[in-house]
Amino acid sequence: MKKSFTLIELVFVIIVIGILATVAIPKFKDLKAQAKVRSILKTTFDGAKRAYEAGENLLYLENNNSFKLKDILQITAKGWKYNASYKEGAYSHPNEAGTSSYASIILTKENGRYVINFRVLCDKFENEKEREICHSYNDVYNVYSAQFKNDYVNSSNFKLEL
Repeated sequence: MKKSFTLIELVFVIIVIGILATVAIPKFKDLKAQAKVRSILKTTFDGAKRAYEAGENLLYLENNNSFKLKDILQITAKGWKYNASYKEGAYSHPNEAGTSSYASIILTKENGRYVINFRVLCDKFENEKEREICHSYNDVYNVYSAQFKNDYVNSSNFKLEL
């Protein structure tokens, strides 16, 4: 006697797969948006921290007071662009339309001192879900502000003096 599945069993399996797909697909889309936002946030904050530490080394250990951002920081993550002609150098992550930037790290010289300005602009994300995710990471700003022992400028701007 040949064993096979009945029509009811096959329909039941198809219904279960359909229910799993309707639950999993929206979660997957949220994961992709969350990964994009977290990557930009992490690269911005970690990049600024590395630039600050490398800048301190050049200034105080090597007595070098003439450098550009590219000398102290290399960002090779997807989407990041370097602009050598802006101030003492700037990295930015342009939005998909190329009209503005999600995030930036800028090295300037103010009153003879190097200053690293970095920011993440949540409102520049085109996707509403990405903006929502970015705004949900406000506690990250507080952690980095305390870690740098820096004046908290606002929820999207930081200024580190070397």
